[in-house]
Amino acid sequence: MAEKGLDEHFSFLPFTAETGEIYSALDIVTFPNQGVGLGRPVLEAATYAKPVVASGSSDGAGVLLPGKTGLLLDDASPREIASALRLLIDDPALRLRLGEAASEHARERFDPRRNARAVEAVYDSLLGIRRAEPAPDPAAAPLQAVPS
Repeated sequence: MAEKGLDEHFSFLPFTAETGEIYSALDIVTFPNQGVGLGRPVLEAATYAKPVVASGSSDGAGVLLPGKTGLLLDDASPREIASALRLLIDDPALRLRLGEAASEHARERFDPRRNARAVEAVYDSLLGIRRAEPAPDPAAAPLQAVPS
């Protein structure tokens, strides 16, 4: 960053498992990925209603819906990423629309309780454990009136 004269525009923070304050302070999350797939920061950004500019995936893998919950640039150059960021910086309404759609998509698709049960079922299958049907999720049960 210093070589490019950009260090005054960036903050480098130490690792923290508590990322809520960081995501809350952001307007846009950038995930320039040279590997395959999109990672946890893209999901975390969605839960905080933050639009994402990402690369490293051809279709978003259901994590990011291109043009709906963020901007996806397959094998993007730094210049292309900067252009996508400029688009979002210059258009607050677009940032808001993508962020709100990302949050809704994350709530619908990535329910932590449901995902934990699915992971548990995979482990049970691998270990040969047969369980009775899992207990119903108390958060999903409708409230019932208590007789007086």
